Amino acid sequence: MGAESGPTTPIPHQPAGGRGLDSETRIALPSRRGCRPGDITHVVALDDRETELLAPDSVERRAVDAVLTCLARHGLTKTTLEDVAREAGCGRATLYRYFESKQDLVEVALWSEVDRFSRTLRAAVREVANLEDAIVTTILVSARELTSHAGLRYVLDFEPEVILPHLAFEAADLLLGAAASILAPGLAPYLPADRADRAAEWVARVLLAYLFRPDSSSLTDESDVRALVHELVLPGVAPSSLLSATRG
Repeated sequence: MGAESGPTTPIPHQPAGGRGLDSETRIALPSRRGCRPGDITHVVALDDRETELLAPDSVERRAVDAVLTCLARHGLTKTTLEDVAREAGCGRATLYRYFESKQDLVEVALWSEVDRFSRTLRAAVREVANLEDAIVTTILVSARELTSHAGLRYVLDFEPEVILPHLAFEAADLLLGAAASILAPGLAPYLPADRADRAAEWVARVLLAYLFRPDSSSLTDESDVRALVHELVLPGVAPSSLLSATRG
C-alpha cells in the first residue's frame, strides 16, 4: 500500500556539540517536490523504538513544539517563521540553519507528530489480548489523539481547504494507505499476515468516516466504539473463528 518512495531529504543534525537527531533514529523526509500523503509509509519506522524522533532539548524539538503552538493559535496560513522563532526563544536566522522554509519545518513537525502517535498507539495496543480489544483500542486512541490535537482542530475549523483535498479521490486512497501502515502492526498479532493490512485499512476507513461527523465525540467513548466495532468493523475484517484469537 501507499505511494512509491520519492526523493528524500534528511533532517539536518545540529552542529557539532549540539544535540539534534539521535544518529540511530535519524529518518529521511520526502522532499517538497513530488511529496504525497502516501509517502509517509516510507518515512515512519513502525518498529518498537521508544525514543522520540527529536532529542528533547534540540533546536529542532523546540522549533517543532513552537510551530505546533503557533498552528493552534494562528493556523497554517498565518503562521510565520518569525512567530515560530519567537515562540521557540531563538532567532529567525537560527531556524534557517535547520530548516529551509516554513514548509520544511511543518513537514518535520508532521512526521514528528506521526512518530509520537505511532508510539502512543503501540504502547496502548500492547496491553490488550484479542482482536476486538485491539481494534477498539486503536479507534479510541486514534480518535482521542486527533480530536484533542489543537493545531489540527484549528486547521479543520478555519482552514479546511488545507485538509479536504487529502480526503477525496486518489489522495484519500494514499492517506488511507498511510494510515493503514500505522495501524496494521497493532492488529497483526491476531490476524494472518495477508489480512492485517486490509483490516487496518478498513479500520482507517471507518475511523475517518465517523471522525468528521458532527457526533464524532462518540468515537472517544469506549461503549460507543465497541458497539461500532461489532456492527461495522469486525464483520468486515475477520471471520468469527479469529475474533477470540489471542496475541501470537
